[in-house]
Amino acid sequence: MTAPPRLFGSQVALLIAVVTPLGAGEEVWFYWWLTLVASALGWWFVVRRHQALLSPSLSRALAVAAFIFMIFEYTKLHSIPIVALSHFMILVLKQANAEGV
Repeated sequence: MTAPPRLFGSQVALLIAVVTPLGAGEEVWFYWWLTLVASALGWWFVVRRHQALLSPSLSRALAVAAFIFMIFEYTKLHSIPIVALSHFMILVLKQANAEGV
């Protein structure tokens, strides 16, 4: 399934809205640059070429892996809950952009 440009744009806007304060708070701007590169790649494949980057089964596996990472980050790394949730949201939105949902 591929995303219409309007839906893809709203997902990218939400992703940037989450990544920008998180990058500023953690002082890691690599997140923001990675988001821009991933958004450009996702736009090229999903919107322009009408082709999903990930298969549905790989997309589901990545969503489960992101959830497991969130639990690990919160319990073992003793991260602040909102930071762990922000990392989870970033991973899931990037995966959704790549799938073209």
